[in-house]
Amino acid sequence: MKRLVAYFAERSLLVNIFSVGVLIAGIMFIFTAKREAFPRVEFDFVVVTTIYPGATSEDVEKHISIPIEDKLREVDGIEEISSSSIEAYSIISVKLDPDLENKDKTVNDIKNAVDLVTDLPEDAEQPETVEITTAMTPVLEIALFNRKGVKNDADEFELRRYAKILEDRLLEINGVGRIDKKGYRDREMIVEVHPERLESNYVAVNEVIIALSRKNLNFPGGIIKSPGGEVVIRTIGEVQTAPEIENVVIRTNELERSILVRDVATVRDSFEEEKIIDNVKGKKSVVLTVIKKESADIISIVDKIRNETERFKKLLPKEYEISEFNDISYYVKRRLSVLVNNGIVGFSLVVLVLFASLGWRISIVTALGIPFAFFVTFIWMAYHGMSINLMTMFGLIMVLGMLVDDAIVVAENVYRHLEKGEPLKKAVIDGTAEVMAPVAGTVLTTIAAFMPLMFMTGIMGKFMWALPAVVIIALIASWMECMLILPSHIYDIERLNPNRKSGANSEEGLLFLFFKKKYRSALEYALRHRYLFAVIIGIIFWGTLILAAIQMKFILFPQGGIEVLVVKAETPVGTSVRETNRRFGDIERVIGALPASELDTYTTRAGIIQENPADPYTKRGSNYGIIMVYLTPFQERERDAGTILDAIRKNSAAYEKQFIKLEMSMVQTGPPVGKPISIAIKGEDFAKLRSIAGEFKSHLSTIKGLKDVKDDFEEMKDELRVVIDERLAAMTGITVYDIATTIRSCFEGTVATEIKKSDEEIDIRVIFPERLRGNIESVKRVKVANRSGQLIHLAKVARFIPNEGISVIKRKDWRRVVTVTAEIDERARGVSSVEVNRDVQRKFAGIEERHAGVIVSYEGEFKDTSESINNLLKSFVVAAIAIYIILVAIFRSLAHPVIIMNVIPLSFVGVIWTFFAHGLPVSFLALMGVVGLAGVVVNDSIVMVDFIKVTRNRGFSPIEATLEAGTTRLRPVFLTTITTFFGLVPTAYGIGGYDPFLVPMALSLSWGLAFGTLITLFATPILYNIFSDIKRVLSKKERELQRSRFPSSTFEEMEYEIEDTVRKDPHQDIYETVRAEEKHIVKERLESVGKKAGRRKKR
Repeated sequence: MKRLVAYFAERSLLVNIFSVGVLIAGIMFIFTAKREAFPRVEFDFVVVTTIYPGATSEDVEKHISIPIEDKLREVDGIEEISSSSIEAYSIISVKLDPDLENKDKTVNDIKNAVDLVTDLPEDAEQPETVEITTAMTPVLEIALFNRKGVKNDADEFELRRYAKILEDRLLEINGVGRIDKKGYRDREMIVEVHPERLESNYVAVNEVIIALSRKNLNFPGGIIKSPGGEVVIRTIGEVQTAPEIENVVIRTNELERSILVRDVATVRDSFEEEKIIDNVKGKKSVVLTVIKKESADIISIVDKIRNETERFKKLLPKEYEISEFNDISYYVKRRLSVLVNNGIVGFSLVVLVLFASLGWRISIVTALGIPFAFFVTFIWMAYHGMSINLMTMFGLIMVLGMLVDDAIVVAENVYRHLEKGEPLKKAVIDGTAEVMAPVAGTVLTTIAAFMPLMFMTGIMGKFMWALPAVVIIALIASWMECMLILPSHIYDIERLNPNRKSGANSEEGLLFLFFKKKYRSALEYALRHRYLFAVIIGIIFWGTLILAAIQMKFILFPQGGIEVLVVKAETPVGTSVRETNRRFGDIERVIGALPASELDTYTTRAGIIQENPADPYTKRGSNYGIIMVYLTPFQERERDAGTILDAIRKNSAAYEKQFIKLEMSMVQTGPPVGKPISIAIKGEDFAKLRSIAGEFKSHLSTIKGLKDVKDDFEEMKDELRVVIDERLAAMTGITVYDIATTIRSCFEGTVATEIKKSDEEIDIRVIFPERLRGNIESVKRVKVANRSGQLIHLAKVARFIPNEGISVIKRKDWRRVVTVTAEIDERARGVSSVEVNRDVQRKFAGIEERHAGVIVSYEGEFKDTSESINNLLKSFVVAAIAIYIILVAIFRSLAHPVIIMNVIPLSFVGVIWTFFAHGLPVSFLALMGVVGLAGVVVNDSIVMVDFIKVTRNRGFSPIEATLEAGTTRLRPVFLTTITTFFGLVPTAYGIGGYDPFLVPMALSLSWGLAFGTLITLFATPILYNIFSDIKRVLSKKERELQRSRFPSSTFEEMEYEIEDTVRKDPHQDIYETVRAEEKHIVKERLESVGKKAGRRKKR
């Protein structure tokens, strides 16, 4: 390795060309890389959606959900399956095993299994299977609305036309993947059949449907082959307009008079039934949701969209307005700006510290390692197709201060050799090679701590994978730079320096000398009273842990810097979507009254609850609704999101009675997690499940600090069951199928055929007028045509029984389920989801034994937290084992690594008190910082123990060696800590911009390292000497036994052997040259021999 160092040190041209090449490649990546908020993540969710028009929830469960679920049993790699069967919809969510090796195969297996379900009802649409990924997240939403409102179909046609023009223009932009439209109803030709006209003309509903389907044809008839050529025959019978539909002949009666569609129906050119109503700022709108291509850069693509939108605004009439919201590029720009600014501040602080402590020459050559490591990391990211995002950028900031640690050690050692008067070339080569092993050890221990984080499973692991990967690559690049490139740079700088000795910062500042003297006195006092100090350290450590266990809260992802609020509501089952939308108007007015300094915009959707297109917990139905409230940036408003939400709650209290459920919450940032308390009760009998759910809710309601205790069982919905007398039906010549299809046609509508145009397909729907569809008596007036064409009153062959049906049937893992949930009041202290769930588990320990066939599982944040902590614990254990193995290899000792690694648990004290002092709960990211801290905090201990060992080999006693090593290595220990600390402090405190998502990890790493360094300076020397005491006491009796068997003549031979060993390698443990059983016998003589050998080596 020494030859390799010499090779690069002597070839500065090669080194400089290589460095410039890395610089150019890194800069190219910066300007060409795509930017994102988070890395692209697959959520391990697949959603299967099936539409079954007109079906009740029980029909959907029986004929759609259960058959698909049963088929999915055969697919390997499914961790969990859940479904919601509602009126006309089946939504099945499949959660995949996060540890799957070939996830794409499992996704394809799911799609194939769904396609193989062949016994679905004829009227059901083909199931749609979609994998949920972050790529489905929109980058921008654009709302188009008329300030005067939409009063009729003509207004909606105009709004729709402008929206379509804007969509077409946006799709022309390179990088736009697709655009989903909300509030954009499909056009339909509505054929409203009137019962009285049907009866007077003796026409059945199904006759109208058949006439329209047979008329609307464009049918090829073959080819006429003649001597003059070939002629294509085509039969044309298409209808295109409402008048053409009205003139379609249904049949001719016995008087040879043609009965036309207009004789029994009214035809309107309109839209499909309004199942979802979209409003923006209280106005009916069309919302264009833009989704980019995977390879596109989010910031540049949104800039292009905004520019095109600005041009389009000039074409709009003055009463139209365009509102842009949910701009993800804004968050990306802001977060990356915060990280870049904090990185610049951190880099500046690091350079200032180096300059103040080491002088300008060493500070320059050490600081150059930072951009080199960054650019190598950029090249690696480009090669692996990684983007610039929150995780990769924070990984670089986290490692910022660590990158100069190894360079400090190398540079200082090289200049130490120069101070001794060695030739430049020899000083560079020997100084670098001498510290190569310990520097490699410090880098390897840090890598060992971060490496397990790359292999964490689940959603958390996927979100966080990029962070440890970036840290590890940057550390490897930094180590390469300080071993191969840094020596060449020192060689180049010092060749131009006429007074080389002055290039080193040989004289320490008076302030540092003062601290060094004080530290030696304090350390000497601590060593004399080492057992007392050990007890005090132990009390502080265990006392802190106990206090943390009692008082400190753990929240997986604490809320902070929230800028989006959500209001979810449910009106009574059976409420029309228009009525649900009307009731939302009161809540909209409350939200609209917020100050402009706090409110950006708000959107309302009646008929659906869906936070984003990738939301696997979507609910559909006329009685559902959601309001998304987009606040101004949290730095620009006085009130935080929680306070604003409380104000909305208070001002909306008067309207709560209009809803059966009204929930208001903050939309979290970061990976998705469930409710703090979520208890799934699975079985087949809903009555039993609801009863058990009531027991859980009663208990949860007694726990202080909980709020919003509820279950998810939906209100029952009124049904009118048509019970057919099959004997009478057979006598009249009609079938159950005839009755069912006729009723559906009248109330749900039947698409008879469709009109094909260049840009859309228009359904022709046959249905009763709206005034009749809202009247139960209309069902009884329905007439069904028998095989002879006669019209039979439905009331003659059927009974009408009012009943209640389940509005939503939820299933999980092939069983029906009722889920009890609760939220934790943010103002409650000492309450966490883990504690509450454990309390509930103890209370209901025997619930499954008391209720046969019932399964209770604890899910949500508790399950996510347990999985995340288990993952982190595994990562920590693996990291600790790896660090120990590396230290054993370095020190060739089993005891020394134990002394060094004691600093890891002791550094947790600093982390805990830091979070207490800042009033913050411990979170997942804070614990990730702790795992990374384990690898960083041992570096100073490695330096300390290594130097104590070297000093002991020179003949010093344990205490003298400890004092010498402590004071000698105080400056490098201090510098390596302070550079890492200052690299993280800007992010921890938002000096260059505040991002609450990253604060916990930055705080745990920075202050944990600071406290760990304090521990290193005192606890490590104390522990070393206690270990020496224990070793001396345990070996006393053995020395006495061995002394009688050991001949004194051996001492003189041993002196020469020890002296020769110390001369060759001062790092070599002098006792290793003696047999194990002889070590303690010759201890006193060996110390004197070591002193003499050390003096000879100096000469």
